[in-house]
Amino acid sequence: MLARAVERVLRWSLQAWRVQVARLDVISTASPDVRLLVVCSSGTYVRSLARDLGRALGSAAHLAALRRLAVGALEARDALRADLLRERGRAGTLAALRAPDELLLRLDRRFLTEKAGTIVGAGESI
Repeated sequence: MLARAVERVLRWSLQAWRVQVARLDVISTASPDVRLLVVCSSGTYVRSLARDLGRALGSAAHLAALRRLAVGALEARDALRADLLRERGRAGTLAALRAPDELLLRLDRRFLTEKAGTIVGAGESI
């Protein structure tokens, strides 16, 4: 019960900060549900976005589901389901897959000092 109370307090008292919503499309409406496609910057709390949209419409809103379709250049549609991955492993055809380091090359790179690396390695932000 205490964890839920803390979560409730944190959820409603987050500090506001600037995010970028590059795209917000209404996919479908079947009252009372609305399905949206949101393309947004890193650090965007989509649950907070839903809450804010509800407030702007003079109502309330929350997420019934959230699915991340992409992170940078990595897209869910390019992913391989776990069962197919196991099957390919048994068949010895994993070599046909893209190497993980090839995918990482698409991500933005940051060079850190040793001190900053230690901080980030401990899970802290810099």
